[in-house]
Amino acid sequence: MSLGREESFWDHLEDLRQTLIRCITVVAVSAGLCLCFHQSLFKIIQEPLRAEHPHVQTHQLSFNELFNDSKEVREVVLSSNEQVTELRDGATTQGNRLLLPSQSSAVIKKSLAPSRLFLLGPTEGLVTTLHLSFWAGIALSAPVWLLVITQFIAPGLHRSERRLLFPFILCSLGAFACGVLFALKGTIPIANEVLALFNNGLGQNLWTLQHYMRYSIILMLGTAVAFEISVLVFFLAHCGRLSSEAMRRQRRPVVVFIFVLAALLTPPDVLTQVMLAVPMMALYEAAIVYAGFREMRRRRLAYLT
Repeated sequence: MSLGREESFWDHLEDLRQTLIRCITVVAVSAGLCLCFHQSLFKIIQEPLRAEHPHVQTHQLSFNELFNDSKEVREVVLSSNEQVTELRDGATTQGNRLLLPSQSSAVIKKSLAPSRLFLLGPTEGLVTTLHLSFWAGIALSAPVWLLVITQFIAPGLHRSERRLLFPFILCSLGAFACGVLFALKGTIPIANEVLALFNNGLGQNLWTLQHYMRYSIILMLGTAVAFEISVLVFFLAHCGRLSSEAMRRQRRPVVVFIFVLAALLTPPDVLTQVMLAVPMMALYEAAIVYAGFREMRRRRLAYLT
């Protein structure tokens, strides 16, 4: 879009069409690259499943206690969340099988959360891979398609607005990345543990790849949105649209809103909700301090002029 001449409605429409084509192309290329490296993406998202779980059960499997026959060796198939920690008196393992000779035993550690995911249909792996590649492509290509959109809307903004636009986009990208990282390292592992502990009283935890990926993506996007809202509050405070006094007066309703938002964006357990709500409350308090600093600076500049 040109800054030096007036453009007609059809010129603007053509610019919009070109912008959409560029954005779709960028996302498609990024999603294609993510599809090529989908194994790495799966490893990253499944990392919380491989973390050490505080709730584990340890028990001993003994040949004499399990079997009352004359066979020399008996085989026990281990589930995906069972791990052999000690072999005694000649017991051995082959893959997920435990071989127990007569008089032998083994110590098994069982995590409540599954360490492996299951596929319940022939197309589930492919569909889940395409789904994950699409969302990862949108997220990883965000700097590029946001730049394309910025180039489209920048000519219609005032110079002061254009000066704030790029820092706001950079801060938004940083907040989005922090939200995803916070979900991977904090929210999802704790949610996994709490839900696995709850499910253990109802049945065996056998989680599927499709459901776990969908659940993880929702948690990551929800946490990222929560961090983005905090950046928006900072931006409004920077522009003077939100005063520190107004933010202090609305502190209680905001705290209620934060906990309601955390409840909507996380699984129904209190610990995960608190983990998301506390950083948002801290960022809100920081925004109050920042707004007060900006107001003091504006008053000082007004006094000097």
